[in-house]
Amino acid sequence: FPSHDKGIYMVSPSTDYLFNLNNQTNLIFRGDGLCSTIKIIDGIDRSKGIFYMSSCENIEIQNLTLDANAFNSTTIQETNVIRCADIECLYINNIYVMNSAYSGIEFKTGTFTNIQLNNITIENIGSNGIKLNDDTFNASAIVLSNVIIREFGKSFSGSSAIDVQGPISICNISISAPTSLTDGKTPIGIYIRGSGIVTGK
Repeated sequence: FPSHDKGIYMVSPSTDYLFNLNNQTNLIFRGDGLCSTIKIIDGIDRSKGIFYMSSCENIEIQNLTLDANAFNSTTIQETNVIRCADIECLYINNIYVMNSAYSGIEFKTGTFTNIQLNNITIENIGSNGIKLNDDTFNASAIVLSNVIIREFGKSFSGSSAIDVQGPISICNISISAPTSLTDGKTPIGIYIRGSGIVTGK
């Protein structure tokens, strides 16, 4: 995604997600930097996000801004900019995630191994910045490093910057509370639920 025309690609997904990846391997999505922007158009009534990945292996997403533009949709759905189920070897680096009505990045169900998120900024999120669901103890080797999360929990009470139910390693995480909330309730920085295990430095 070269940064022509100020680097903004205005897109209208024909399905719930712009990139709906199932059983895919060895794919790279790379921009020229954060000036390379993929943005859902205003007024769309069906988009749930930009990336959905299921049963995939060796996927890289790098040097991009991902704008779900959910708050300018006709119908605000539970948008996740990136949503995953059953992923092995996912590398996300130098990404700016913004304007999601629900989570910024969500690991929903299945097995997750060798997941690396590095140099990530997540901003203007309705619910959780990053959410890891792991009811069956299937997550391993998930690493978050150099992550900034701000303006989260803007629409859903009790949201967290990072919501963990499974093992995860974190390093150099910056969390800023949102400036305004719909119900005035204080959001949670890192929420560890059930089988959640957090290690880091």
